[in-house]
This record gives sequence, structure tokens and C-alpha cells, in this order.
Amino acid sequence: LISISPSQNLCYMDVAHMSVSVVGGGNEYSYQWQISTDNISYQNLSCVLPEYTSQPLTGGTYYYRCIVTATRCSAYSKTSEPIIIRVYTDIQVGELGTSHEVCYGEDANPLVMITPTTGSILDDVKYIWWVLLDGESEWEKVAETKLDTYTPQSMTRSSQYRLQLVTICDTVYTNPVYIKVNPLPEIQNLQGASNVCYNQ
Repeated sequence: LISISPSQNLCYMDVAHMSVSVVGGGNEYSYQWQISTDNISYQNLSCVLPEYTSQPLTGGTYYYRCIVTATRCSAYSKTSEPIIIRVYTDIQVGELGTSHEVCYGEDANPLVMITPTTGSILDDVKYIWWVLLDGESEWEKVAETKLDTYTPQSMTRSSQYRLQLVTICDTVYTNPVYIKVNPLPEIQNLQGASNVCYNQ
């Protein structure tokens, strides 16, 4: 009976740790670890121990398995089930745009990504929207969603907005977008002399 480590999800340039254990077939065993990128064609690795640590892994899916042979019972040679190692690539954050102006009390234009964010872990991303009000020094969280779009509503103060993307591997921020709030015009009572011209 062969038991092997469970499958793993890793981040870019992480290393994978795995091991195999055996019951039956004698008390001494030889081990041959193998690797594949398609679970069809395997290549031998230079490890003949029951534990194996990979080199730093780049993005993609890797399959590892171990062939175990009992040295006292050469007929006993078993291949383990494969360990699936998924390695996520780093997020390359897109561009958030664009800065614009609104009147006091109006909703801003929807904030959307004008260039796409890339990476192999985008199916599990948390989006956090932040605002920096004019005259303030600290960013404040305004929304936490599963969407990369946001519409600031009923704006009363010029502000900057940015988007934070959080995954199990990374945290990145977009560029800030500035939204200027223009005050509404004020109409004052007209004042002047009370004398007027005839028929004017």
C-alpha cells in the first residue's frame, strides 16, 4: 500500500514538498520520483528518497509520482497516484481610468479597468475599493466586492479612488483615479438703483 502527499496550490516560485510511505512488500525499498506537465509523459528526477522537494516552480500545472520497489521482493513495484501541483502566476494589475469631473451631489462615472488585469489566479480574487478625500492623508475602505467596477455616488468632495486586488499569493493596487467635485453655481439677488427709464 502506497500513501502519497495530497495535491497542492502554490504561488509563483514556491517549492513543493512531498513524500511517500509504503506498507508491505518487505522492509527495504527503492524510490524513483517522476515529473510530468501533462500526466502522460513522465521524466525521472534525481531523487531516490521517500521525500522530495522541488525546485522553485513557475506558473502551470505539474504532476509528480513515485515508483516504489521492494528490494527484498523485486516483483513488488508500485507507482503512486500523481500529486497535482498548481502554481499560480503573479497578478499584473491593469490600469484603472479615468479621472473626471462631476457636479456637487452627482454620481461619478463608473470606475472600470481600461486595460485588463492578468494572472492565473483571477478566479479567486477579492476586490477592495479605497478612497482618499481631498485634504486627508489616510486611505479609507469604501467597498469589498467580487467585482472590478465601482460607482461613487452622491459626491460632495473631490477624491481619489483606487482598487486593491487580494489573492492567496499577492496583494496589488491600481493607479489612483481623481474625481473633482465642482460646486453648484449660486444665484444671488440683483441689486441696483431703483430708477428706470420709461418703457424699459
